[in-house]
Amino acid sequence: MNFFVLQKLIQNAFPNIKILHGLDGVEGVKLFSDNEIDVLITDIEMPEMDGWELIEDVKTKGYDMSKVIVISAQSVETMYPNAVKLGIRKCYSKPINPKAIEEIGAIING
Repeated sequence: MNFFVLQKLIQNAFPNIKILHGLDGVEGVKLFSDNEIDVLITDIEMPEMDGWELIEDVKTKGYDMSKVIVISAQSVETMYPNAVKLGIRKCYSKPINPKAIEEIGAIING
């Protein structure tokens, strides 16, 4: 449910953006294999493969970590040590706010 709210907020603010959605980290890895991804937005708590594992996988493949955004029910303070270690640009706690949507759009638009 949270994904669909986030998707709607991003698409309302930036209608030309194409959004791909995986149900978990395993599907996220497949999306990376099958598509050119400009920005990765991931939750941390997912079944099969969590967000940290997904991020580590795409990092080993040379993906630009400044294009990774983490959105989670965890606090930013909790996520921050892993984010810094992995070189992640932004972390947000749910629920996402309008300022965060603007920042995400700026990252997406480059």
